[in-house]
Amino acid sequence: MKDMKCELLISNHAYIIGIEDYIKAIKGIFEKNNILLSVVNNVTDDVDLLFLIDEFVNPSRKFFDILNHCKIKGIRMCLIHTEFIDKNQHFNIFTAKDLIFRKLVFADLLLFFYRNFYFLFCFISVLYLIYGKVFLSFSLKDTKKRIYFAMRDRAFSNVYKLFDYHICLSDNIYDSLKSNFSEKNIIYLQHYVETSFVDSIKDCSNQTLLYMSGYKTKFRHNTLMKIDKKYFNNFYIDKYLDIDTYQFNINNKKFFNIIYSDEVKIKKICKYYKEIFNINIQQLELYVSQRRNWPYLSPMRIIRSIENHSIPVNVGNHEDSNYGKLCLNVNSIDELVRNYDFYRKKFIAELPECINEFNKMSDKFFQIFYDRLINKK
Repeated sequence: MKDMKCELLISNHAYIIGIEDYIKAIKGIFEKNNILLSVVNNVTDDVDLLFLIDEFVNPSRKFFDILNHCKIKGIRMCLIHTEFIDKNQHFNIFTAKDLIFRKLVFADLLLFFYRNFYFLFCFISVLYLIYGKVFLSFSLKDTKKRIYFAMRDRAFSNVYKLFDYHICLSDNIYDSLKSNFSEKNIIYLQHYVETSFVDSIKDCSNQTLLYMSGYKTKFRHNTLMKIDKKYFNNFYIDKYLDIDTYQFNINNKKFFNIIYSDEVKIKKICKYYKEIFNINIQQLELYVSQRRNWPYLSPMRIIRSIENHSIPVNVGNHEDSNYGKLCLNVNSIDELVRNYDFYRKKFIAELPECINEFNKMSDKFFQIFYDRLINKK
């Protein structure tokens, strides 16, 4: 395999935003095993192993012709799955109302209009938006996401049999595919974590920033608003955050700060602490589920936290995951703040062994994939 030419084709995506973590992850896994994987917009003639990240709503017909050509040539193709799937090959069905709406959507027709008569696609989508809002009480934003996933279902169903291997970079998604997807060669691959992460979080001040970014939901908002504010110097939840109004009061007896904002502003705050006060602020990235009773962690978020020198914190109860072993896991944010010194000390003490075991598992999973490729199973 080390002599194989490996490529990750990304031209099926209209934008790189949203898939950067997956690109970085699969490249990192291969580079850790001394194999070069190139990111490309066009397939080269002599490629041996081709990866794609799932999403086939936007490509032109020419793109699908390229995939069929690769299959005929005998190029082995790997599809990286990013979403949960059910037995009907529907993505992200979590409630009965989700299923009702998905069955009402004429996804094939929407795909056809989207690619050929966009004005008709927009007209029909407006009808679905109204229906979702009036009859199912979905927000307009959530209804748009559900329409998109319905189209994604249909696009996926037309191409998934072209792939020789189905790759998961999340153990929870892997379990979902193994339970609900009839295809063989479902593979789990896992990130690698640098041991330098331990030193990066040890060398921090007692100024502590708890932060969240990403999709804002009512459940997340309500969870954060229940926090006891008396411990916090700054408390910005769902508010417009002007960096100039942020209280960089490093001598205050309150050492905790909490922000629910975009990543750019969060990084600016950490940068200013370093540049202005010469302080490495301790960063903790909070993970609160988008909705009540959502049981799964986000591996990409956890790894991104680690790469940003932040302690990943999971709030609430979640399904077992290898990635959870790399995190600080608490029942509530108030509990974390009240017992912060204990939790931090325990997390840092256990982390080196957790990283070592995690990376050993990553080696094991990659070797399984390597053996299948070599033996052409």
